[in-house]
Amino acid sequence: MTKENDQYWYGLLEGVSLTEIDTLLKEAKDKSSSGKTAYNGKGISVGYLAKDDYYQYQVLRFYK
Repeated sequence: MTKENDQYWYGLLEGVSLTEIDTLLKEAKDKSSSGKTAYNGKGISVGYLAKDDYYQYQVLRFYK
């Protein structure tokens, strides 16, 4: 990901540390072959899909 993409993610996941975001993105990509998502235990789940030359991250944020 580029620096510009990183800034987008950091703004989207306000209140989550940069380290947590980096970890979620990496875990999502690593777990993608099993169909699982990365979850930080604080209400944020990230999934990763890839096909051919395209990829997509999906972010779910759960609120009480």
